[in-house]
Amino acid sequence: MPENRRPSGRNMPYPARPTKNHSQPPPRFESRKPDNPNVPKQPEEKPKAVPPPKPPTVYPVSSNPPAEIFSSAENLLLLALIYMLYREKADPKLLLALAYIML
Repeated sequence: MPENRRPSGRNMPYPARPTKNHSQPPPRFESRKPDNPNVPKQPEEKPKAVPPPKPPTVYPVSSNPPAEIFSSAENLLLLALIYMLYREKADPKLLLALAYIML
């Protein structure tokens, strides 16, 4: 092999692997601390009583939706704009968007 070339990885020796001792199980660590008889135990806290849930809020529903639409000046202007755009064959998505704003 020429001096200026490195040896390939196949022919390089690997370090020896450490041998595992399978005769003994790995040590187990206790997550609990041992109870100390000199320390007094504190009484357990009782959970607080949960209050009953509040009833849902009921909002009044208008019995006459057209009266709501014609009740404000802004809604009347939007209705007029929708009507004018409808007569001019405007995009239906635009008309629906204006109606959504009116709600």
